[in-house]
Amino acid sequence: VTGDVSVTGTLTGNASAISMGSLYIESGGTYTATSGTTTITSINSSSGNRSFRLNTGGTFTHNNGKFLFNGGDQFIGSTPSDATITFYNLEVSASSSAAKQIRDMDLTVLNNLTVGVNCNFTNEQSGDIINVKGQSILNGKLDVNAAGGGHRLGAMTINSGGEFKVGSTTNYVTSLRNVGGTFTQV
Repeated sequence: VTGDVSVTGTLTGNASAISMGSLYIESGGTYTATSGTTTITSINSSSGNRSFRLNTGGTFTHNNGKFLFNGGDQFIGSTPSDATITFYNLEVSASSSAAKQIRDMDLTVLNNLTVGVNCNFTNEQSGDIINVKGQSILNGKLDVNAAGGGHRLGAMTINSGGEFKVGSTTNYVTSLRNVGGTFTQV
């Protein structure tokens, strides 16, 4: 699907490769993701400028699959604010410079977070917390300086061209491997 998808009933991905513009899971809607890859390519400019939004009363199940946000600037959010959205594997990437941001939510990644080349992945507000249980693999920038602290980012690898940017608040990394990347504290 090249356009925006609004789930008001049930959408089950099974093991298919699924691609869509944006994904909104409405109240009463259920999206059970594919165990493969769900690719999100744009934002829904007519409804909140989000690429992915989980609304109150909607249900999202990650199904041990990967979510790939692959496009220009993209925003992942929830209604109500400060809900937690859990992905199994999450990758943000772009062919040219792009911002990827979580808004009005906490993000949990049960396995790996991969930040691609050309991406700047960040949280919008101090209450938007990132929690990675597996690995954070940085080929682009992960900027948790923008607001808040208390992020838990698992075992981190900063590859050549990657950057981990932090502020003065406390964040947690179980191990850090720098393979030609940049660590910046501001």
